[in-house]
Amino acid sequence: MARQLESVATAQRGLGLAVPRYNPRPAGVLQEGGAAKAVLSFLQQHPERYFTFSQIVTHTKRTTKSLDWACIFLRSLGYVECARDDRNPRYRRYRIAKNENT
Repeated sequence: MARQLESVATAQRGLGLAVPRYNPRPAGVLQEGGAAKAVLSFLQQHPERYFTFSQIVTHTKRTTKSLDWACIFLRSLGYVECARDDRNPRYRRYRIAKNENT
């Protein structure tokens, strides 16, 4: 029984590839045509203005789930600023992050 468990554990450790597999969409990289790119390009058109999440959804014509993750991702990279909305503390407003050099 112990040998069977050990053989299963060693088989599940990976494929044993000498060269790692190619990943066409690595994590942490903005993809052309993705939701994060759409949010970024939309916010860059209006750099001084804050937009609610629903306004971003309306203008980019993307799904709410993809844009939710895109806003989280862009905030983690520092490309987007986020502020609380006056209507409700759960609501957020987004704009392009100001560059320190400009």
